[in-house]
Amino acid sequence: MDSLLFTALYWISIISRAASVVVFLLMGILIIVSRAKSVKVLGVSFVISAVSSGISFVSSIIVNQLSSEQMNMLQISKSIIDNLCVYGSYVCICLFLHRNYGKKKIYYPVLIIPFAAYVLSVIVAVVINKGDMINIDKGIYISMIQSTISFVSSAVVACIIIIVMYKNRHNEKIIPHVWICRTILLIWALVGYVFTMVSYSLVISKTRADLSLAVMIFDFAGALVSMIAPVYVFAGTRKAPCKKLQK
Repeated sequence: MDSLLFTALYWISIISRAASVVVFLLMGILIIVSRAKSVKVLGVSFVISAVSSGISFVSSIIVNQLSSEQMNMLQISKSIIDNLCVYGSYVCICLFLHRNYGKKKIYYPVLIIPFAAYVLSVIVAVVINKGDMINIDKGIYISMIQSTISFVSSAVVACIIIIVMYKNRHNEKIIPHVWICRTILLIWALVGYVFTMVSYSLVISKTRADLSLAVMIFDFAGALVSMIAPVYVFAGTRKAPCKKLQK
């Protein structure tokens, strides 16, 4: 039964992650080609997210078939692409807030904070690698600190975006409740961060715990949560009256 449950959860996790990529890509394209000009740029951000998620999905499947050198190259390439995609998505969101709500200064915090976080993560890795810890411990502590930096920076940016969207919710005619979607994603990001820290803590304390089932359940739930925003935005473009679509 345990083996059957494990296999079922594995395939559910794989299918849900693949479905998430397809939904992001499909919803993004449909939003781009819709008549709702004000949210087209969000469609572009969903397509960018689909590319990033698709690469992560494929790399997670093939990683066990690669040599150590190939795995390192894959991780470096994936990290670069992920950061570029994150920046691309943030630029799209800034364009949306600027064009619809006149928030010209939104570019500064939303684009500078992630860049500063990336630079800080690189500095942390360099500093720790020069220390006297054994390589395994170095990798774990670097990952923990970088995960913390990444979460804090993305949470700050998310809060800024949510506040702007919330304050302008009455002026938004197509997707007035998009700030709720962003809030749900922020809460889920917090859950993911806590789960990651617990996993690292178990490794450091050398506690034996099989987290395979928990990881698959988490992946499945994460895939479902991530699809809320693109589906909501697409639904908004379909329900909005034509005169509002022509904005």
